[in-house]
Amino acid sequence: MSSLEQALEWRRNADLEIVNVDEATTKLVVVEISGQQFAFRGEHISEILGAVQVYFLPGASAALEGVMSVRGDIESVLATHVLLQLPPPKAGLSEGMVLMAHSATMRSGLRIDQVLDVLDLPNSLLQEAGETLPHNLRAMVRTLVRLQDTPVAVLETEPLFAAYLQ
Repeated sequence: MSSLEQALEWRRNADLEIVNVDEATTKLVVVEISGQQFAFRGEHISEILGAVQVYFLPGASAALEGVMSVRGDIESVLATHVLLQLPPPKAGLSEGMVLMAHSATMRSGLRIDQVLDVLDLPNSLLQEAGETLPHNLRAMVRTLVRLQDTPVAVLETEPLFAAYLQ
């Protein structure tokens, strides 16, 4: 028997053990804000709302778009682009969607242009954000993920809400 035949015979008879690796995953809600891609951790997003009526509050900060009714509860809606120091969306504030987000200290709607995807990704794909981030994002982004060869900043709700409360 030739060495090739021996190798093939060994391969057929070998007990191949399949090893399952259970890696922790993170759910990400990938969104567009002012034409740029961002993501939020799914654990901080409780609901995605389509077109909703938002009522302007005179004298409120520029970061507060207004308030809305969600099943009878009054919820604030923050202009996310203002908190991130981005230009206003091309479609205007009344267009787009609202993410109901929460942190340990606050709950509010966050205005976004659109939801692009909801993904469960292995934690190994999340990378620590470095000092290369623009100054306006450094406090709000701790991790990055590469989606279709595009780096996407994962926004943290706690520092985002803290920026509004300042």
